[in-house]
Amino acid sequence: NPSATGDTKIHRGAASAAVSDTSGHEAIIADFVQAVREDHDPIVPGEDARRATDLILRIYRSTI
Repeated sequence: NPSATGDTKIHRGAASAAVSDTSGHEAIIADFVQAVREDHDPIVPGEDARRATDLILRIYRSTI
């Protein structure tokens, strides 16, 4: 129990929108572009992307 020793550490998580590794984003964007060009569904549907973005924005806002 860390609190019993006084060594409690608070994890701040991702308090910034800065991203150091964009390879995952690049793959999703490339897939989306290909889906538009070839007229098929992307790996990540738009509604899923919107929900994920909304969640991330709520997390960032809650830290201020």
